[in-house]
Amino acid sequence: MGAVVVTVIAVTAGTPQGREAVVRILRFAGVELRVSDTPGPAITATAPLPGERTVPPSGQPRTFQVKTPAALGDPERVTEADGGRVVSMFWPDGIRLDQFDGALDPIFFKKLTPLPDYTEVSGRTAWWIPGEHPLGYLSREDGTEIPLRQAAPTLIWQDGTLNYRLEGVRTMEEAVRIAESLR
Repeated sequence: MGAVVVTVIAVTAGTPQGREAVVRILRFAGVELRVSDTPGPAITATAPLPGERTVPPSGQPRTFQVKTPAALGDPERVTEADGGRVVSMFWPDGIRLDQFDGALDPIFFKKLTPLPDYTEVSGRTAWWIPGEHPLGYLSREDGTEIPLRQAAPTLIWQDGTLNYRLEGVRTMEEAVRIAESLR
């Protein structure tokens, strides 16, 4: 499946018409990647996810198994949002891991100028977005787009029905190392 996605992107991204088509079709790991030739405006404010609240690690929702990367140790803070739809963990230096159950509909959207870089996490397809980019959230109720913030470099991948976004790690190699340490 990952090789097919990479081939489709490589072929369609070679022309302006193809790049426009990629904007409409590139959805992966619960994230809709909107790629264009011109960067969108940066988001200057920071907004929380809908219903975001700090929870103790034992208070995490049980609708899916929440994992912690052993490479980072215990997070400083854990939140859940949108009725337990998203669990986020935070570490120093702006490192954040979002985990969410893998419904077919995307939850996050990102506006990108270059295509993301293909990589793998434990043999599974993953995408690395190396630079800052606008990040938003799609409301569960009505699909309303909620601009969140300017996101740092991000790795996105999925494992079964679970989706992950690891944000704030500076290199793809380090992000993959951290992602592969999920326990």
